Amino acid sequence: MRLPQEMIPYNFFTYSISLSGKRIYIIGATNELSITNDLRAIRKLALLELDLETKKIKNYKLELGEFADEVLEFYFVAKDLAVMLTYDHRKAELVQYRMQIDKIKLEVCCDCIRHVKFEGPMGIRVGVGAVSHGYVLIIGKTSRELGEVCKIKMIASDPKYQDQFQDFDLDRPMIDLEQKAQMHPEELYLWPKSVPLLHNNSIYFLLAKKEGFSLIFDSSHLGCLIYNPKTNSFEPHIRGIDNHEIKALPLHPDMNINFGCMIAQKGKTMWLTFVSPASPRHWRWKLQILATVMCHAFLFVFGRFFIWFGQYDGGYMATKFMHFYLWLMGPTLIPEIGPSPTFRLAALDLEKLKLKLFKVKVRKSALSRFGQVLIDCDPRGDLVMTEVPPRCDDVMIHKIPNPFEPRPLCRITKSKVESEFPRFFLEKRLPPYLLESRSSTVLVPTWNLSTLLK
Repeated sequence: MRLPQEMIPYNFFTYSISLSGKRIYIIGATNELSITNDLRAIRKLALLELDLETKKIKNYKLELGEFADEVLEFYFVAKDLAVMLTYDHRKAELVQYRMQIDKIKLEVCCDCIRHVKFEGPMGIRVGVGAVSHGYVLIIGKTSRELGEVCKIKMIASDPKYQDQFQDFDLDRPMIDLEQKAQMHPEELYLWPKSVPLLHNNSIYFLLAKKEGFSLIFDSSHLGCLIYNPKTNSFEPHIRGIDNHEIKALPLHPDMNINFGCMIAQKGKTMWLTFVSPASPRHWRWKLQILATVMCHAFLFVFGRFFIWFGQYDGGYMATKFMHFYLWLMGPTLIPEIGPSPTFRLAALDLEKLKLKLFKVKVRKSALSRFGQVLIDCDPRGDLVMTEVPPRCDDVMIHKIPNPFEPRPLCRITKSKVESEFPRFFLEKRLPPYLLESRSSTVLVPTWNLSTLLK
């Protein structure tokens, strides 16, 4: 799918899938930037919609006034009803914007804003696996001056129903889980930047194991906070994972937690990606070093000459030289001839606690320094993966079905007929947004958590 240059955001903040799994939503910042009197950078946000069926692209402008917060997450609670979660570092507050998306007028209307106090500004992660049950989970850490204490808070996914879904803190159970992991015979650690996973009244955390001076993803254990209705509290547990299909990679260097990129979870299925660089002893790294030295010498010799010559032609030749160099080398300025990184995709069933590894071919441009691979999944657990090259002009989108559940016969039949007779589906098709469910928000709390607030 090709993106028009005028629609590409300056940078990406979030990557989300609609409830039907048929559209991709990306929130990014435009090129418009202003500085206030108190030295705050005010950005303008844009919402980009990619329709996977019709291949149409729409651009919505988000009018939020003076916006200088950090965008954390964007998720759907109903048809064309989404919530953008941000963090205000000055006031130490989480801000929820409830947005109605008008596909006819291409407008986004914000009908509810909620502010929640949260004193964990460092490394904030958001778990949206229990959005359909009415909650989202936010985890972060305090500053170094305050001891980097872990803070975890669960709030209502829909700010309009904050009275039915009361907020509560899980700081104490989180400390107990960390202590239980460190007391394990294998001396486990909570993955520092892992996204919390929510399923069946339980909260799951990925674990890591120390190997030398590095932390390696532990594919055989999972940290859990399981809700006990008898005591009305969360109890820490360490659960085992069935990883017999990937026994060759339990302590592989490529599973270093520093190489973990994105985590997506909806329902009982979690997806995890790793992008690990090639070995530093690879022979192509020598070519990369040689090319870097030659480019530096080329720019130093010719660039210095054209800059000196600019006193006679007003910089005309220097400008043409830089345009030629950018056309020749591309946006990276230096040719990337080093070995390609290794991309790994893993899926975890939170119900059966079974882990699988997938081999997916990804373009080298998406794995480069300025490219990226974005993932998210729909409520059925199907993964939508987008390969974004450095120029963001030609993206590649893949859809991988949930490996832990058999595909329904109706979906297999529809995909087969659509592949055989694509013209029939293109000529007579309802608008995609009419096929989505009305709402996925439960109006009654599924957990009895009222006494936790006392």
